[in-house]
Amino acid sequence: MFMSEKKSNNLRTFFYLICSFTYLFLISCANPFETRQVETPDQGSDNYVLPTLPGELLDNIIIAFDTKDFILYAKSFRDTLASDFYFYYVGDIANAPFLGHWTITNELSHFSLLTKNYNDVDLQFGSFVPEFLGDSVNVRVPYEMTLANESKEDRFNGEALFKMKYSQFAYLEIVGWEDFQTAETSGDSTWTFLRTLYF
Repeated sequence: MFMSEKKSNNLRTFFYLICSFTYLFLISCANPFETRQVETPDQGSDNYVLPTLPGELLDNIIIAFDTKDFILYAKSFRDTLASDFYFYYVGDIANAPFLGHWTITNELSHFSLLTKNYNDVDLQFGSFVPEFLGDSVNVRVPYEMTLANESKEDRFNGEALFKMKYSQFAYLEIVGWEDFQTAETSGDSTWTFLRTLYF
């Protein structure tokens, strides 16, 4: 009887040793102190390019209009209900009263209505020199938008000043947008006027 207890203890000890060695082998295959690459945030749109440079953010806006991609357009702006996003119109006093207290909700509604009412929306931005200010970037850039249906074609142009900020994940988002009428444009051809038609 004493011998069978000893055998039982030896088997138990052997079993624990096998389990311990197996456990140590398995955990030694992965280095718990190894750093990993941070995943890119969920993009939600096949067209999305993570905008770490101002030109990439403007490209996302162009592609959003071209493909009528609401998610891509929405991702270009600071994503919060209490957003400090603002739209301001410079040199277009006639249309200013229509756009008082323009919010991100108005901006996204404008995009939806505009892209539903035209078959083709072609947006182009001109050349620009970004102004980097800490975690912010200002981009003043000329734009031209051509809207086309079977029956008509409309053109809108002017100059936009985009206020961009880096998010906590180090990509750019638009927090402000100023629209300027240029010497070559009339008040009814700016993006400000276009907003008064679709919002």
